[in-house]
Amino acid sequence: NLNFQEENSFCYENERKNCSVYGRLYMWDAAIKSCPKGWHLPSKEEMNGISDLQVNELKSSKGWCDDRNGEDLFMFSAIPAGLRDEKALYYDNGYSANFWSSTEGYSGFACGLHIKYDRDDVLLSVDDKNSAYSVRCVLDDDAIVKHGVPKKLLGENKNSVVIGDGLAGLFGGEGG
Repeated sequence: NLNFQEENSFCYENERKNCSVYGRLYMWDAAIKSCPKGWHLPSKEEMNGISDLQVNELKSSKGWCDDRNGEDLFMFSAIPAGLRDEKALYYDNGYSANFWSSTEGYSGFACGLHIKYDRDDVLLSVDDKNSAYSVRCVLDDDAIVKHGVPKKLLGENKNSVVIGDGLAGLFGGEGG
């Protein structure tokens, strides 16, 4: 999960050590501008490819409560970072991985992707922009070409998840 410090981004329960383990949780306005150059926050349409996969294929192989770890078949490594709700309350650490998309819903809301410890399906929903979720960035089309990753091969690589034209296996990053 992304770990670049931005205004309106938080460590779970305001404990810096949690940022090292889970990355930061971003309110939507911070999520939109947090991806580094050459990367972008995926749209709902780009996330649709992930929603067709089984949760167990996306979950990290450690860190999930009740020993409900995943197989991480696509190296997506969904970490159960939990969330910070619109009232600034933290919960679901160990129980859910929640990610923002760039797609806005109705006023004050945006689309998010959710992976829960006790469900087999990936959920897409419309959520309050004042909540704080994890961020995964997708490599831009021009950066894929620049780095020599042919688009036609992305879908054949069984060790990565394709979101739209971006390679989700390249998500993450650490920062100040």
